[in-house]
Amino acid sequence: MYIFVSPACDRLCGEGTHDHMLVYVADLDTRSTRVDFMPVVKLHSECLAFAGAAVQAGPTADGKTLLYNDTIDGTLQICAVDVH
Repeated sequence: MYIFVSPACDRLCGEGTHDHMLVYVADLDTRSTRVDFMPVVKLHSECLAFAGAAVQAGPTADGKTLLYNDTIDGTLQICAVDVH
């Protein structure tokens, strides 16, 4: 899994690989070592060995929307999903 941190450092997001072609989000609590990633969107892109799916998921500055790349019907697209 590739993991990215929000600009406010309060949320993590990441993409799964191989059998877990999902984008995940987790709240980050610095008082705990527990991180509970929750799936928010299923990916259409193909996962390539040693390269992943090139999803490059990342939260917007306000942390309310997650942006990611996905190849849908053969076309690379920039997608967005709300993650309140």
